[in-house]
Amino acid sequence: MHIKKAEFSRVIPSDGKLYGEIKVWPVRETLPMLAWFVQGEDDCLTLSKLIRKQEELDLDWYDNDLRQAFDDVTEEWFVESVNGGGCNRTEFEREILDYGEVASVMEQRLWEAKQELADSAIFSPYAAHSASNGRHPPDL
Repeated sequence: MHIKKAEFSRVIPSDGKLYGEIKVWPVRETLPMLAWFVQGEDDCLTLSKLIRKQEELDLDWYDNDLRQAFDDVTEEWFVESVNGGGCNRTEFEREILDYGEVASVMEQRLWEAKQELADSAIFSPYAAHSASNGRHPPDL
């Protein structure tokens, strides 16, 4: 086991995509980290970013010019883990998605966010994509 706990946090629109944010407590970290998942064309959830915070997420959540509040450690974390005998990216991703109902809650919230975007913007890429493929909410 490489994680102690994982829980769905929220859906974040960024760079024209919707990300499912999971607050995760890895065994080897003292503070929780944020794992951003994206849903691909095949509906599979894939770990896109792993973000480390130096302070508790609830107390300090912003970036500013004096320091960086969020540090994207995706590439370095998994390279170090594999070389040091730890988990690889796919194993870590699987553990998060298999924890409790994280995957099903995230899929549902991503679907709801896509529907809200499609309903609110006639010309949005989400509206065109959703209308063209007739996607339905995931079965829970």
